[in-house]
Amino acid sequence: MIHLKNKTLLLLSLLAFALLSSCVEEIDLEQEDITNVTPKEIIKTSLYGKVIDEDNQILANAQVTLQTAEGSETTTTNDKGQFEFFNVRVKGSSAFVKVSVNGKFDGFRRADVIKNKLNYTEIKMLDRVIVGTIDAQSGGAVSTASGAQVRLPANGVVSQNGQSYSGSISVAMQWIDPTAEDLYQRIVGDLSGIDATGNEVVLGTFGMMTVELSDDQGNELQLADDARAELTWPVPSERLSNAPQTIPVWSYDENLGTWIEEELATQDGNTFTGEVGHFSSWNLDWKGPTIEVSGKVTYNGSPGNIVSTFRVHVQSPLFGSRGGFLLADGEFLFLRFPADEVFDLIIYNICGDVIYQETYGPFNQNTDLGVIDINNITIEETAVTGVALDCDMNPIENAQVQLETESDVYYLNSTAADGTFDFTVPFCGNAVDASVYIIDPDEMLVSAPQNFTVTSSGDIDLGNIAVCDQAAVFFEYTIDTFERFYTPPNGFPYYSTNPQNGDRLGVEGSEFVQFSLDGNITGLGSYSTLNHFLMLEEGNTVVQFLNTNPPDMTIEITEYSDIPGEHIGGNFSGTVNRDTVGSGSMENITGAFRIEIR
Repeated sequence: MIHLKNKTLLLLSLLAFALLSSCVEEIDLEQEDITNVTPKEIIKTSLYGKVIDEDNQILANAQVTLQTAEGSETTTTNDKGQFEFFNVRVKGSSAFVKVSVNGKFDGFRRADVIKNKLNYTEIKMLDRVIVGTIDAQSGGAVSTASGAQVRLPANGVVSQNGQSYSGSISVAMQWIDPTAEDLYQRIVGDLSGIDATGNEVVLGTFGMMTVELSDDQGNELQLADDARAELTWPVPSERLSNAPQTIPVWSYDENLGTWIEEELATQDGNTFTGEVGHFSSWNLDWKGPTIEVSGKVTYNGSPGNIVSTFRVHVQSPLFGSRGGFLLADGEFLFLRFPADEVFDLIIYNICGDVIYQETYGPFNQNTDLGVIDINNITIEETAVTGVALDCDMNPIENAQVQLETESDVYYLNSTAADGTFDFTVPFCGNAVDASVYIIDPDEMLVSAPQNFTVTSSGDIDLGNIAVCDQAAVFFEYTIDTFERFYTPPNGFPYYSTNPQNGDRLGVEGSEFVQFSLDGNITGLGSYSTLNHFLMLEEGNTVVQFLNTNPPDMTIEITEYSDIPGEHIGGNFSGTVNRDTVGSGSMENITGAFRIEIR
């Protein structure tokens, strides 16, 4: 089954987006007195990833918001804990994501992304643990088992409306170990920030801490304007020899999506202690100049493998460790990387096995490490090959190859000109059932699932795969000079029902379509709309199509189910008003769709 996303629709935000030009102003940085930040190029890219808890279990229905050049897009994770944002416009080759789950601290990630590529990340949500309570009038301290501590002053806490608070304070906190193997999943944001002089710098962390205060009813509390709290960070023994006597303390700005230098902490044995004037996530870091480091990984001279979720990891004694993920073609990019440092580059497969490790540097300018070819792999793997053919047995070029297991969906490279594809799946100790789907976007067709098992040995040739079934999920239409076909991952058709306001169906992605019906779909037959709206890209401009007055759109439902996992499908026709640069011309529209019920 090909999965689509059930995203949160923010129509007003999208309407505002439609009015924007291709040149978008930078975020207003005056609140932080940031003066030396270079304006960022706006790029189109795609990002998908997985959200998990501290026990590495997937988190379904987590709310994920991506900050785009025009505002934001919001989605929820599916039953595999995955989220997807395709063909979005972001600033500065980085994607800023916020994740919210009940009972967890909000997760933040700034992922380096490559233009016009499908990028991947993973976010581990930390439990919002109440470590203790403090009497607001007398003050006091609470600590975690790791030795992280918060000390509050007497009569120094206020409610959100600024009123003095005198009751019991619940303190939730988590310390993030800078030497943890899963730091790349736990990390808040990334390891870059804006220093006290307003410059962008790279960071080397000696530990992070997230702290939240609340009253007995769970309402958030904060320090009074003139109050200061004391934080104590433990320093792992592996980092102690490189720990300075004093170190900058950085707070995470959740609006800007970056670390801001604010305070100073002092070393005392195996701890650092410093004072702060508010609560958020706090980070101990040295700072330094930043460069870009990039490269490409191949297997025995070929990128045709599941490398898109292989982790690329760098570490050194001074800046510690940081990690990202390879693209489907093996590329990687560290956009904010420490200059003048010798570092180890380590690559892990999806099982967590080290398949490459080498020492590089130091570099004082942007550096491309070139092609890193990994060969003579001793890890057991299953190589999968096949050929995508159309209904007349002709090869299909640029068909989408999608691999699905019980716990993951992988988007692989498209088929070659002769229809061939190949990839390799590592064996992680247990046999895993998997299915391959081939999607032909030109013909709106998908193959039947090609099932196989990842085992400890034996390559699999799926042979000729006929892509002749109706696409499981698609939305297509013709209007004016536009002909569009959407199927994941190039666009996400959606259907939502609301007994009070009527049903909606359309497409989400870099382009947006929404039909709002004048009632609910209850079975086969004809239905009409209250309004409809299309937002399309034409070069660097945005073109809108709006409903006429009165609306003229008929939707014919030819396939109907209200059971999750099944589909609703049909066709539509009518007229729309082209409402760009004031032309307002009337255009005919026809199309068809098939959407999975969620």
